[in-house]
This record gives sequence, structure tokens and C-alpha cells, in this order.
Amino acid sequence: MCCLKKQQRKAFSNLLKACIDSRDFSRGRKLHAQILASGCSGDTHLANLLLTMYRRCRSLDDARAVFDSIPEPSTCHWNIIIAACIESGDLDLAGSLYERMPYRDLVTQNTLLQAFAQTGDLDRTKRFFDRGRNKDVISWNIMIKGFGQRGQCLSAREFFQRMPQRSVVSWTTLLAANAAFGHLETAERIFDSMPERDAIACNAMLHTRADRIDLCRDFFRHKMTHRDPISWNTLIAALAGAGHFLEARGAFDRMPHTNLGAWNEMISIFSRNSQLQEAIQAFAKMPERDVLSWNSIVRAYALNGHLDEIGGALERMPQWGAASWNSLLQALVEHRQFDLATTLFDGMAHKSVVSWTCMIPAQEGQEKRGSLPENRQEHDDPSASSPDKEKIFFDKMPAWNSVSWNTLMKTYAESSNLDRARECFYLMPDPNLVTWNLMTSAYAQSGHLREMEEFFRLMNLNGVPPNEKTFTSMIGGCGSCGKIKDAQQFFFAMTMDFGLSPDPIEYRCMVDVLGRRSFLKEMEDLVRNMPFHPPTEALLAAESYCRIHAVNS
Repeated sequence: MCCLKKQQRKAFSNLLKACIDSRDFSRGRKLHAQILASGCSGDTHLANLLLTMYRRCRSLDDARAVFDSIPEPSTCHWNIIIAACIESGDLDLAGSLYERMPYRDLVTQNTLLQAFAQTGDLDRTKRFFDRGRNKDVISWNIMIKGFGQRGQCLSAREFFQRMPQRSVVSWTTLLAANAAFGHLETAERIFDSMPERDAIACNAMLHTRADRIDLCRDFFRHKMTHRDPISWNTLIAALAGAGHFLEARGAFDRMPHTNLGAWNEMISIFSRNSQLQEAIQAFAKMPERDVLSWNSIVRAYALNGHLDEIGGALERMPQWGAASWNSLLQALVEHRQFDLATTLFDGMAHKSVVSWTCMIPAQEGQEKRGSLPENRQEHDDPSASSPDKEKIFFDKMPAWNSVSWNTLMKTYAESSNLDRARECFYLMPDPNLVTWNLMTSAYAQSGHLREMEEFFRLMNLNGVPPNEKTFTSMIGGCGSCGKIKDAQQFFFAMTMDFGLSPDPIEYRCMVDVLGRRSFLKEMEDLVRNMPFHPPTEALLAAESYCRIHAVNS
């Protein structure tokens, strides 16, 4: 009889493990009923498996019933039921069960602490952390990450400083938080102070330099003690973003091990640089492809005007969904293939906010043509002529988000219809930093400096802190209008009034402003006093202005 029971338990154990692997909830419940009928329900091992099965199948009520039936749950049972509560989102029950545990271990404590931190309720997270009797490095790291991810970098640093001992993860977590929220000088100091560095720390610092190509290139060459595929992908994307396509391709060729992300980035680079054949060759050589790879090659055909090839590429795609449609829509609109984009849009079975947003700029090129078949007649009305047709299309959208509003404003601004852009700004429910920058940039580029300064003042009154892009557009606008003193004032205000450190982009902009207007001494002083090695582009521009003005003199 004992031998028979043992065989039953083994059979039930194997069957439950199969249900856990396959997450077969229906089969698992039937096995549970058979276990109860067989008299094996008191077996601790089977109870563990039943709890795990219900946890994997996201059935918290069943897991709780199994747990409540165990006369004296072990620490393992407690850990499984608490994990099931966390994964089901019932943190109150998880916390209540944790308080009832007769013996609490660090694994459970850290699991629950991590769950509290991920909700963003930092007060609750800190209270739970402070009540914990024992804490290890993982506990402290969770607190640093939790506060750091929410932008509370000073609090994260306080936890870091209180740690009895630190790991490389502790340093890297604090560094990544400061880098992500723009505290670049602090991130730099943390990086320089690290007793040892890993690839994550190096990648975080490399990413902070992605839009400053000289600094990015220098850091990769001389300070990257650890490199992984993410490091190379970041460098390639940075080089391509700065227009250094040949150098980006050289970096790709030097990669010790290419990955899918790098191949996709190269296809994108080739397509943006009008190198369709190179994009096709790269696509053909890829050892593996994903949806993004196919989207990239379709986009490459569209951007380079080879629209006949798009159909064949779409037919060969193993699968494609909303992202594929939207990628193609965006490419067609960017290539100003408005008729084809409209035809594609009209034929889409499911249109998301992204799909509608992609089509807003396309209305500019639609002469007496609606975006939806049922709306053709309304769009044929002469009163719907430019620029109102963009707003008519916008109003027909089933929903809007901040990107939709910003796209509409940008469309008006690019067609020099600043009054319409301004109207949209005041209608937008919750303007963000991108919105404010769009308006200041639009007025700066059109030479309306009074309106530019007005929006800049409103920006400050509404508590929206400007960033580097805000100042770059305003400095450039002042320079184009010959307002050199105003441009210099904005440049110095970045540091003095707003605590921003001008980067190579702002310095290059000031070199152009001063050089164009023959302020050569001021330009030379600016280049000499840069807080970093002058970017190659700035040096070449300065030399060019000196030659031009020497010839003119």
C-alpha cells in the first residue's frame, strides 16, 4: 500500500510539472481534484507543485485555497503564495501574508520590497524597508533603483551613502539614474569614483554623450573598459545621427560580434543616406530577421522612391501588424508620397492614434481630397482649402495624444502658418516641453523674436524648465536676425540662470552666430575657452569664417 502511494505521488508530481511548464490550468485543476480524492493532499511536495501551478496560471484564489489547506506551511509555501499575490497585483494581501510569516527570509523581503518600489509608492517602499530587520546589498540596491527611476536622485544617493557595503551594481544603479535625468556632471563623478566598472556603467556614460559625437567617440575609444553589443550599437547610432555615415559603417565592420540591433541600425542608416543597394545587401546578409528588419527594408524602399518594390517586400514578410503599417505610412509621408499614403491609410482595417498622427502632414499635399472615403465630399468643399484641411483631419481623429497635437503644430509651423500653430498651442490640453520648444523654435526660425521671447517667458511662468534645444533654437534665431548681443545673453543664461551646461551643439551654434557677423575675436575667444576639446565641426567652421572675412577684407 505504501509503495502504491509512493508511485501515485511520483505520477502526480510528473503530471503537475508538465502542467506548470505548459501552464495548462484546466488539466491542473483536474489533477488537483484527483489528488484530493486519492488522499495525497497532505504531501508537502505536491502542495508546493500545486501552489506553483496555480501561480504560473495566475489563479490566485486557487493558490490561496491550497495554501490555507496546509496545516503548517513551510517557508517555501509562504514564499510561493506571496510571489503569487505580487504577480497578480495584490500587494496588500502579499504584505498581510508577509506580516504573518513565522520566519521571514531575505528572499521574500526583497521580493516584496521590489514589488512596492515598482509601483512608484516610495513612501510605502521606504516604510517597509525601514521595518526590515535584516538588509543585504540587494535590499539597498532596490531602494537606490526605486528612487533613482523616479528622478529622486538625491534620495537615491542618500541610500547609497548609508550602505554598509556596495557592489558594482550599487554604483552602476546610482550612475544610471543620474545619467537618465540629465545630472551629467554627477554621473561623471560617480563613474570616475567607481572602484570597478561593468558594461552597464560604461554604456550609461556612453549614452549621455550620444548627441555629442566628439565626446562619444573619445569616450568609446579611451574610457570604455567594457564593451558589449549595446556599446557598439550606441556608437553606431550616435555616428549616424551626427551624419558620420562612413564612420558608422566602419564601426559596424569592426564589431567583434554583430547582433540583430546593429544590422537593423545599418539598414536604417543606408536608407536615410539614400544608399538603397547597400540597404538591400545588408538585409540579404542578415543571419536572422525580425519585424523591425522587415519594417526597415520597406521603409528604405519608400524613402528612396522605389515604391514598386514595397508590395513584394510586404508579401515576403512572415508577419506584419500595426507597426509595419505605421512605419510604411511614415516613410511615404516623409517622402511626400501623399497619394499613396492616403490610399494605404484608407485601406487599413485598424487605425491607431499613431496611424492617424502619421497622416496629419499628408493633408498638406491633398488637393480637394479627403483622408477617408466617407469624408471625400466634405473635403471637396473649397472652404476646406489649406491650411484648414489639417485641422479638419485632426478633428476627425477618434483620439489624440501629445504627439498628435505636436505634429499638427509642427505641420502648421513648417508651412509658416504661425497663427494656426499658436491657436493649436492654446487648445492643447497639456502642453509639454516638446510643445513649448516647437513654438519657440518656429518663431525663432521665422525671425519673430518678440513672439519667441514671449513664449520663453510664458514657459518660465508655467514652471516648464527649458532644455538645451530651447536655447539652441533661440540663439540661432537671434543670430539669423543679427541680434548678436541677444544671442550671447541667451547663451550665458543657460549656465547662469538655468544651470545648463552648453554642449558642443550650442557652442557650434554660437560659432556660426559670431562668425557670420564678423565677430571674429569673440568667436576665437569662444573656441579657446570651450570646457572640452573643440569639436572638429566647430574648428572647421571657425577656420572657414576667418578665411571668408579675410578675403572680403
